Amino acid sequence: MTTDWRPLPSNDYYQITRDGRVRGRHRIITRSNGRTYTARARELTPQIHPRTGLSTVMLSRAGHHYRRHIHLLVRKAFGVGSGVTSDGEQQPL
Repeated sequence: MTTDWRPLPSNDYYQITRDGRVRGRHRIITRSNGRTYTARARELTPQIHPRTGLSTVMLSRAGHHYRRHIHLLVRKAFGVGSGVTSDGEQQPL
């Protein structure tokens, strides 16, 4: 059985599965000094947001880093429910 990895709609450098696994894509990056290096594809480690208690992942684009809730990324990529109940509990997808 293969895993369905879909690109994030807001950031095509990353891919996500329906169960919330996020990975960076293999790509070649040019630094500001003109040197290039290869960023290998790897799965990102989810973290727990200190205020919400929900799973998040740290993404970056053009030198800016930002934290995103995984259940919202799944909803955008797959068009499924939010993954969170009305009382803030994370439900399995």
